[in-house]
Amino acid sequence: MKRIVYGEVLTPGVVDAQGDVVSEDEIERAAHLFLRKHGSIGEMHSRFSGVGRVVESFIARNGDTHFTQGAWVLGVQLEEETWRAVMDGTLTGFSVGGRARRVSVVEEKEENDAE
Repeated sequence: MKRIVYGEVLTPGVVDAQGDVVSEDEIERAAHLFLRKHGSIGEMHSRFSGVGRVVESFIARNGDTHFTQGAWVLGVQLEEETWRAVMDGTLTGFSVGGRARRVSVVEEKEENDAE
């Protein structure tokens, strides 16, 4: 009854669906907070029972051949119905649900770039 899927929950330096980019430090904080406070998963941000259980959680390290360095990776053992939805392509990845404080970032141009 394995039915375990692995995937990157947050990946550093990648623009997400809301146009945000998360640093490796923020990803690590989010991963640790998730396990301390919640540790449960849902399906499509709504169904939270009968989906599955987190069985692994780690931050991918330098040299990982499967995941992006600094990414938060979950291993989730799925219940049968959710497993079928993954196998038929209905569910294709993880999505973080949570709260955050949006902070604007202003990038300074190098002096040479201005010329």
